[in-house]
Amino acid sequence: MIGVVISAFNQHETVGNTIESVIIQRDDLDCGLDIIFIDDASMPPIDRMYPFPVPDDVNIQWLQVPDNRGVQKIRNIGFKMFKDRPVSQQPEYIIFVDGDVTFIPNVFQEMKKTLDASGPDIAYAYGHYTKRGYLSGRSPSKEFNPKALREYNYISTMSLIKFPILCRELDKPFIENEERLQDWSLWLRLLNAGYSGVFIDRIIFSAYFAKECISVRDQLDYEKWRQIIAGKYNSQ
Repeated sequence: MIGVVISAFNQHETVGNTIESVIIQRDDLDCGLDIIFIDDASMPPIDRMYPFPVPDDVNIQWLQVPDNRGVQKIRNIGFKMFKDRPVSQQPEYIIFVDGDVTFIPNVFQEMKKTLDASGPDIAYAYGHYTKRGYLSGRSPSKEFNPKALREYNYISTMSLIKFPILCRELDKPFIENEERLQDWSLWLRLLNAGYSGVFIDRIIFSAYFAKECISVRDQLDYEKWRQIIAGKYNSQ
């Protein structure tokens, strides 16, 4: 089974496409699909009436939190919900999904197939993505290189991860008091635990960028957090 944690905050216009693009992955999958959708106190609450068919073998669990907690806490809540299940009901793989992305059909199966054939030290599969909206263009990734990963992040959060490795190696996938580069933090912690990723040379998804959601924090702030993350994990 693939477990999906979808987090959304006031993404009313995009999240329907996100959910639908995840459900469509079931058409090509050779396993089950289990979705946890968490509405991070959107105003108004996101309507849970789906305007598209949901197959009988796709489970969607819907949760709305009463106060806005931020995407890292929401992702960790979804992870814990899967982790707290009996082992026999836990997913084999997990993917964390933002409420403004749209996946390309059949990419879950391609990532899973790649991971199924990988060695025990491969923890996740990743690829390229594109931007739409206020920002546009291709956001390229590349072949896994640990030296390059220690210098900068080229791996999206929207990557398929082996769930047992995540449970075994990390208490929480996302460090909630890290204000930027939390995805880089995740990959560096897995790297320090002895795991790497496998690159799929294709576009996995597109992400929508609304003008009002573009971070106004400047390059100095980014550099501050790059140094913090690098200092915490590259010295291990």
